[in-house]
Amino acid sequence: MSSFERTLKDGRGGFAGFLEAIEAYLDEQGVPSATAAQLMIVFDEVISNVFSHGDDGGKPSVHVQIDIRENSVRVEIADDGNAFDPLSRPEPATDLPVEDRPLGGLGLHIVRKLMDDIVYSRKDGWNRLRFFKVFPLESS
Repeated sequence: MSSFERTLKDGRGGFAGFLEAIEAYLDEQGVPSATAAQLMIVFDEVISNVFSHGDDGGKPSVHVQIDIRENSVRVEIADDGNAFDPLSRPEPATDLPVEDRPLGGLGLHIVRKLMDDIVYSRKDGWNRLRFFKVFPLESS
């Protein structure tokens, strides 16, 4: 098993470099590119939401832990921003025409669809979003 841990404390200013470090780690660990691309969409969406909705004047810290096993990636994204359970939001009405849909929720809908499992909890002032993705092993 391989692990990656990193904390982003400087808000959006360090966000691009933070995502680059995650992407480099996934590549170094041999995560297939299609799976890595899905994970990067999720990292971008979840962490962007923390910065857009999770602060009340300060910059929330975001801690990421990634564990890679034989053919799966387990992730926890924790932040000390405002309490927010993204899984409590209803699924967006994707069957409605775009102009009739309420704003918001589509990014989280994509996150739910891309990951195999996703769980939220709040403990000691931290939001914790855990998700899991299985990927096919490369045949040799």
